[in-house]
Amino acid sequence: MIAIVLLFSMVFATVVKADGSQGATYQFYKANQTFQIKMYGTNQPVTIKKGTVVKAMKYTEVQNVLPKSDAGKSMAQINFKLLSYKARQAWPKPHPGGNWTRSALKPEGDYLTQVSMPKGLLVNDNLSMEEDYGILSRSYHFGKEDRVVATTDGYLEYYARDYKNDHFVSKPTSYAKINKISIVGNKKYFYYRHHIKGLLDKKVHQSGQQKYRLTEINLKRDVKYSPADSDGETFVYSAYKLGNRKYYTSAGSLGG
Repeated sequence: MIAIVLLFSMVFATVVKADGSQGATYQFYKANQTFQIKMYGTNQPVTIKKGTVVKAMKYTEVQNVLPKSDAGKSMAQINFKLLSYKARQAWPKPHPGGNWTRSALKPEGDYLTQVSMPKGLLVNDNLSMEEDYGILSRSYHFGKEDRVVATTDGYLEYYARDYKNDHFVSKPTSYAKINKISIVGNKKYFYYRHHIKGLLDKKVHQSGQQKYRLTEINLKRDVKYSPADSDGETFVYSAYKLGNRKYYTSAGSLGG
């Protein structure tokens, strides 16, 4: 899955260029107004509400691969994986060939303004701004193992292992609204009202909006992994702990 994402990014970067000096990377943006954008590979529009923070890339077309009416325009593509299920649950199921995890390209206009990275994410550094950075998985096989997402709109979501599909399912097994975040050194504490099934959170109060706490520890070390079918390419993952379980997030690759 990760290899496919990286391959898509490399191919796509040959026909478009990203705004700014960091190359084709994701940044964070706030919606200045409520707008609609289509899911990738479909004509199905979904709604992003005013004030929502999203993870997105901006491109400028440099070859004639987009409609002529969009030539030379700055285009935006939103990563929906870091947007909560609460925000997505009214969306339609993607048509065959479509994908709910990202949007189609849309002329940028003035509907998005760049903002700082939300502190409530599981990962808050800029070592990598690729698509899946910040999504924690129990193993290197994204989509096939448990994963955890702290969304840009303030939810903590747990997705159980999907044994049938090698892709991201759209509905979490359990989730909760984050009500407080505390950061001390390499530890981050998430507080919420109820237990999230599948996570090793801890009951710290008898009642209230901060009844449960999940502790995240940044282990500050990377792990390298070279799949047999990667043609010598090595993938890099940053290691974390949630509760007492180790998780990983994709942090780029080393060419083969």
